[in-house]
Amino acid sequence: MNYKNFLLILLFSIITANAQKREINAEIINFNNDTIKTIMMVRVNLFNNLMINELSFIKKITTIDTTGNKTNIPAKLIKKLTFADFANRVRTFKYDGKKQLLEIIYDGKHKAFVTYAANPYDGSIVSYI
Repeated sequence: MNYKNFLLILLFSIITANAQKREINAEIINFNNDTIKTIMMVRVNLFNNLMINELSFIKKITTIDTTGNKTNIPAKLIKKLTFADFANRVRTFKYDGKKQLLEIIYDGKHKAFVTYAANPYDGSIVSYI
């Protein structure tokens, strides 16, 4: 009986992990100012698939080409990332010069950025302005 329960839990875990991934159209500008229009994989909330998990792409971006091949692009190669999320809000991220992408929330005379990190206790997303 334990073997059947283990297989059932394993199957449920695999299904829920794969259900949290969605594709989104994105525009990437690298440091050579080349613009790449691509499809990007993002993780979404298990209960609300309109909420994007920013931790899924701030250190590396997984892109999918027209043949279905996946390519990982590290954040250090990206100057700017722009996409419209599932609520049709345009979101822009830029490289912080160290290791990850920062979200630009205000771009005027002064700029405001949000950095995302995982809470070490439970893995939830923590954002800092």
